[in-house]
Amino acid sequence: MRRFEWKVRGEDGGIWRWRADRHGANWVLNMQAPGGEKPWESVEPPPRAVLEELRESMFRKYQRRRVPWEYVQEIEAMLEKLRGRPEEGAGEGSE
Repeated sequence: MRRFEWKVRGEDGGIWRWRADRHGANWVLNMQAPGGEKPWESVEPPPRAVLEELRESMFRKYQRRRVPWEYVQEIEAMLEKLRGRPEEGAGEGSE
C-alpha cells in the first residue's frame, strides 16, 4: 500500500488534510477537518477538484521517477468517471 498526504487551506483559513491510499489498483481518499481532532473520514465519491490536485501531484512525482505512470492513468480514469456528474452545488435552484 502506498500513501500520499497533502494539505489544502480552506476558504475560512483552516487547513484540511487529505490522504490518498492506493492498495492494488484501488484508490481511497480520506480527509481530516481543520484542527486534526476529528478522525479521518472516507470521501466517496471524491470531489473533482481534489482528484485534479492528486493527478497533478502524481504527475510531478512521475516526472521525478518517484511513482509509475500507471498511478497517473488510474487517477485520470477516476476523473473520466466523474466528468458526467455535475459539480457539487452546480445547478441548485436554476430550474
